[in-house]
Amino acid sequence: MSSQGQPLASSDAPVGRVAANAWIRTERRTRTFAALAYVNAAGWVAIAIDVLSKAHYRENVPNLLAMQVFLLGVAAISVLVGRRIARCGLWMSHEQIIVVGPLRSWHVSVGEAEGFEPGVQGGGNGTPCPVLKCAGGRSIGVWALGRDQLIANNRRSLREMQPLCDELGALLSSLRAAPRA
Repeated sequence: MSSQGQPLASSDAPVGRVAANAWIRTERRTRTFAALAYVNAAGWVAIAIDVLSKAHYRENVPNLLAMQVFLLGVAAISVLVGRRIARCGLWMSHEQIIVVGPLRSWHVSVGEAEGFEPGVQGGGNGTPCPVLKCAGGRSIGVWALGRDQLIANNRRSLREMQPLCDELGALLSSLRAAPRA
């Protein structure tokens, strides 16, 4: 994260670029997956256009209409998913931590957060990423800071993620200790 709050430009969130009151994300990861969702949407629109060009589909208007609604509906869902993925990230302030993932968001008070550690989001063969540990045993994976690789749950990738988790933990500690304005 740059000092202006801009997303990171590298494939891995480097140590030293974690800041409070700014979105922390691996820009290459979020942009790539968002772009793939947009390309998927364009493919569904292309299929819808191709269906319209076929004479035998135009003979049965109700079926054509149903097919167009389906194809364009899937395209719209792909655009929404792409937009959601592009906005994934981690926000830390004195009051709360916000983790925006591809499918849902979590709001955690700073007092409830215990720290960050390398882990795997999604279980066994999921995405290696920093995991926010919360009181009560809840764990929240930060997908936007995860690593892209073919073999997930790789011990080496989890070890390489430790400096980032340490920096996120240090930021969390400083947010707890700093007086609130």
